[in-house]
Amino acid sequence: MGKGLDNIVELIDETVKKVALGLYINLNHNSYTYYKKSFKLLVIENPLQAYNLIKEISSSSTARLLFKIICRALNFDSSKIDSIVDFLENGDEKPFKDMIDPIQ
Repeated sequence: MGKGLDNIVELIDETVKKVALGLYINLNHNSYTYYKKSFKLLVIENPLQAYNLIKEISSSSTARLLFKIICRALNFDSSKIDSIVDFLENGDEKPFKDMIDPIQ
């Protein structure tokens, strides 16, 4: 991973840990169990799987909220965050990945 990507991954990790420690532990455990990678990497490499994992462990509203928090932590354009999360909810991860690419 490049330095920019390392920073993004660590920011995601710290953000989720800070706002939802119990959920963070469950997400990492299940991410390693099912996808053989940490949750923070799953968010970057396959945000739709990460989003769906949150929904499976918790709820759709928790997935929406946590991804909004992640988007804000990554300094996504605030006017686009709701629509990015809507796309994830509808099974499309491309807008999220498009916002990650320039940061890397």
